[in-house]
Amino acid sequence: MNMKKIISIAAAAVIGLTMTAFPAFAEAEEETEAPAASSTVCFDTEEALSYIKTFGSAGETGLAYKISAEKASANGSLAISEDYLSDSGEMNTGIYFDCTDFGLESLAGCTISLKVYAPASGADELSFYSDGDVFLSESVAMTANPVWETVTLTIPETINNQMFGMLITSSGGVKGEVCSIDELCLYKPDGSMTENIGDFQVIEASTASGVNRVLMIIVFVLLIIAVVGCCAYFLLKFVVWRYR
Repeated sequence: MNMKKIISIAAAAVIGLTMTAFPAFAEAEEETEAPAASSTVCFDTEEALSYIKTFGSAGETGLAYKISAEKASANGSLAISEDYLSDSGEMNTGIYFDCTDFGLESLAGCTISLKVYAPASGADELSFYSDGDVFLSESVAMTANPVWETVTLTIPETINNQMFGMLITSSGGVKGEVCSIDELCLYKPDGSMTENIGDFQVIEASTASGVNRVLMIIVFVLLIIAVVGCCAYFLLKFVVWRYR
């Protein structure tokens, strides 16, 4: 085998590996694109906290809320808690969102859904509600073995409610988490979902794609080194050393 033939084979091998690696690298680049937000409020970041308002006996019951690692999907949820001891009678408090924050003048004809995780906390009742012209609500079961449940409210077209949220009713002391909520979706009367408020984050996807890109580059470099090394070995063995 002469030197020209060996060099030609080596060059062809390197070019072939390069051509097969670039499509795979391009595919890895495409995978880094983040998917669209799946809900109006994802509770992935603290951006969602600026939209939340409280009502009722929030101060007396120690009502608090924060972004928690507990989640139905994506990267977080909103944990709502209370911290008080009392026997002074029934306490009503909670959080709510205003429809104007989502670009709507009214909730008439809208459908609102969210996922709720409600452990037994000592509260008497937990409800997902809407208020304005007419008070509407759906009860949420609080249990010792909670799971994520989807709760939905549909506002009739003739009712111009402006707010929706979670209502907590209790007559005794409550200490700890009352519920976590996630994946809040607000659908307009035409069935389209209002845009995400900007609290959407895909940490897992971006991290995975970055790792895949680094591994792809390492494998590509190792393949080139292996091919060049093999070519150098054959050149030395069959050309240089053979005719010394």
